[in-house]
Amino acid sequence: MIQAVIFDLDGLLVDTETICYQILKEILARFGRPFALEEYTRSFSGKPETVNAAHLVEAYSLPWTAEEALERILANLDREEELHAEGVALKAGAGELLAYLRQRGYGTAVASSSTRDRALNLLDRHGVTEYFHQFVFAGEVERGKPAPDVFLKACEKLGRAPGDCLVLEDSGAGIQAAHAAGIPVICVPDLKTPERRFLDMTAAVCPSLWEVIPFLEERSGRGYYRPCKEYDECNRLIADYFESGQYEACFAGHLALAREGYPLAECQVGYFYYDGLGVEKDLGLAFEWTKRAAGHGDRDGQYNLACFYEEGTGTAPDPEQARRWYALAAGQGHDLALAKCRELGISVTFEEKKG
Repeated sequence: MIQAVIFDLDGLLVDTETICYQILKEILARFGRPFALEEYTRSFSGKPETVNAAHLVEAYSLPWTAEEALERILANLDREEELHAEGVALKAGAGELLAYLRQRGYGTAVASSSTRDRALNLLDRHGVTEYFHQFVFAGEVERGKPAPDVFLKACEKLGRAPGDCLVLEDSGAGIQAAHAAGIPVICVPDLKTPERRFLDMTAAVCPSLWEVIPFLEERSGRGYYRPCKEYDECNRLIADYFESGQYEACFAGHLALAREGYPLAECQVGYFYYDGLGVEKDLGLAFEWTKRAAGHGDRDGQYNLACFYEEGTGTAPDPEQARRWYALAAGQGHDLALAKCRELGISVTFEEKKG
């Protein structure tokens, strides 16, 4: 079971890759050398600063040693501050994911090839330093990515076995490092999507940090619906009647459970009335049963109720109620509700799960 999540920094947690590109571009401009974004993404993105310094000297025949180039890159921290002041954001979903991890009780760490001062400055600037329990930075391990050292060190600091952690990475080198460490890894691509050989090492590829939340919900071992008599009965009704097209019998069975106050069955009855399966289509009753399920805490019911309010299905349109129910469903990890909250800019507060 995943007990801790380890974050890369640049390009994964904070949208810094374009700033790193701009700094290298300005250094090369002093020598009259052009530097395309495509070249940065191909050869520099996701690499440690020490590696990039050496490659910059070699690839562009600069009159410096690798050490001198690194000094000049680090000396541009003031320029980085200026660029950040112009507006550099956390990556999409970062704040929500960090809040979710805190409320679910996951351990958290940053494992970055960046220097300590620079990394902590970035985290402080965005007000997220307090969300992390541990940090690993350049100089704390002998080898950088794609060697596994930085992630193994993070596991050690967190007090967790590699198999009980999850790494979030945007680069091929980072994915390779996590894989070598024996840690499951999710790729959240930034400026470029890593090659297929790296993606094949991942547990998932997510378009943003938002999608990590439903992934963790599925992997948590705390499934949303806990085994119980009513849950088993709903599954039996689906297997015995719905899958063979006996919709009236399936509806009747769910209605009996719904009248006893079981939220999953209440939500399913709403589906039956909405689709007109096994019973005459009635959007008003679909709304009422869905509202009961939502009020009893069913996250599918909450999401469906939000859709009803947004679209005016079975009730008058009510955008504020729609936003409220989308947020409640998202707070329980509902993937479609999370996507809707991201689309509409709705703040999400995640429920704390017990046990």
